[in-house]
Amino acid sequence: MLPYESIKEENSIEKNFCEPLSKCKTYPMDDEMTEIFLSFATSKEENVDVEKAKKNIWQFEAFEKRVNNFLNFTADNRVKIFMVMQTNGVIGKLVMYCYYMQYLCKKNNIKHITWENFSMDFFPNGFFSDEDLKKVWDGQKITKTDTEGKSHLGSDNLLDYQMASKSILF
Repeated sequence: MLPYESIKEENSIEKNFCEPLSKCKTYPMDDEMTEIFLSFATSKEENVDVEKAKKNIWQFEAFEKRVNNFLNFTADNRVKIFMVMQTNGVIGKLVMYCYYMQYLCKKNNIKHITWENFSMDFFPNGFFSDEDLKKVWDGQKITKTDTEGKSHLGSDNLLDYQMASKSILF
């Protein structure tokens, strides 16, 4: 576990989450996800029913809230819906991909993730394994006690502390 004080380090998420994840191998999608991927690739963003997604997929709205309230990139709606599907709606995985995409945006000076950036630049070879995601997720956990032994309220996930993400923001 990371020390509680990690939440105050402006590069803590980059150093303790994004960089370790960037060293993990990505894997091709299964046939079902490849089919969905191709259907999004051949569609247009304006043909995506965002209101229906918001109404029927609570994770879509959670993705948008994380990006709008904590991060500062924008993304094609196809990317957002696809990532909800790719992560099977598991909110922890979705949050991890949000931060990782922010890291890639900053690194590549991309403020809006188009379907093309997403598929050709960010994830050209597929996505991370569940095992690697779990390992990196466990690696970003923080203790709830500071160096003086004082216990703190709040999340035990470094990814929930905005100050720790400053180095990956524009």
